[in-house]
This record gives sequence, C-alpha cells and structure tokens, in this order.
Amino acid sequence: MDMLAARLGLPHDDVFTVDCFGPLTLLAGGSESSTPKSRKARALLAYLTLQSGQKVSRERAAGLLWSESPEAQARASLRQVLSELRPLERLGLLHITPHEIRSGPERLVNSLSSLRCQRERTPARCDPLPLTPGMCSKRKEKVCGF
Repeated sequence: MDMLAARLGLPHDDVFTVDCFGPLTLLAGGSESSTPKSRKARALLAYLTLQSGQKVSRERAAGLLWSESPEAQARASLRQVLSELRPLERLGLLHITPHEIRSGPERLVNSLSSLRCQRERTPARCDPLPLTPGMCSKRKEKVCGF
C-alpha cells in the first residue's frame, strides 16, 4: 500500500476528504489528490462517504446510479466504475467485495458530513444521509456537483 501511495503521490496514512463544495474533489492533506475521472465514479464515492462506512449492496449502488437502465447493464456499468475506484481500495479508503461496497470511515470523510456533524455538535461519525434510487440521474437535483 505504501508503494502505491508513493507512486500516486498520495500520503499513505493521511485522512482523505471528498470535498463536495463545488466540483467533487478528493483531498489529502489539504491538496487535491487522485480524484476519479468519471462522473459516476465521483457520484459513487460521494455516496459511499455519506454512508459513514455502512455497507452498500452492489444492487443498491447500481440502482441509485443507473435507475433507468436494465439490471444487467447497470451491474456492468457498476463494475466499470469500481475498476476506476480500485486504487482507492488499495489505499484502504474503500472496501469492495463481490456483494457490497463501503468507505473506510476512519480514513475517508465527506465535507458535507463533517459540516453537518459540526452543526449538530455530534461526534465525527454521523448517521448516513438517506438517499433514494435515481437521485443521481440527470433529471434530479445536483449533489456534490452532479
């Protein structure tokens, strides 16, 4: 993991922040890091961090991001997005299994969650924000620059 972090120019033990104020950006130590390129990969990363480390089934993730696509196509698209996020898994920021995905909340936080926790004066680990299927489709409100 340390070699990968060095190769990507990332700190190996720092806390990473998914900054949702403006276009989604992955920050490490206050500097922009290896932000995913695709819109759907950034949306999934934002969603996972808002879930505060809770497991999200692949079926739910596919349904949220590709609610208007056939199930097989949505699963294939999710696999493509997860392949883009694999470097973050190798850094311990995400945990990807054949059935579930979750963020590593001890090393990956979302700027919106941090702000909400400060406002409510609650511990750093807040309950996940409820999001519904289709939230990331083009016709819905934009969240984290989407």
